[in-house]
Amino acid sequence: MALTIAIASDEKQLEQHGDYVMLYDELVNYFERLEDFPTIKKLSDFDPYGVTHISVTLQQELKKELERIMIHARNQHLLPPPDHVGMEGGTDVKFGEEFGWAGLIGFFKALENLLEQINEKDKKLFAIGD
Repeated sequence: MALTIAIASDEKQLEQHGDYVMLYDELVNYFERLEDFPTIKKLSDFDPYGVTHISVTLQQELKKELERIMIHARNQHLLPPPDHVGMEGGTDVKFGEEFGWAGLIGFFKALENLLEQINEKDKKLFAIGD
């Protein structure tokens, strides 16, 4: 079950969210194993069935940690990321998307971009479950 991390002005506007990033189960499981990045691990704490407002404090912590983890990801000094994501609990890769190092870096960049947009647009960040 995937989560969508998205920007919206409030919970009532979630259906109209613009930019977002998908937090697939495979990523949640991967982040839980990253011992040196406790804030990234917190992404696995969101309700997979509900809507969670991501606090300003957590957003600030994520910004700081993203800077550090991006360096490690670019140099491949992390646990290897999943080769595929989005398989909905299955193992057949044809139902998922290729991921790997490029996907991990792309995810971090997209999340970083969302965090930057929040300040520019005076919006909030939400994790939206299925």
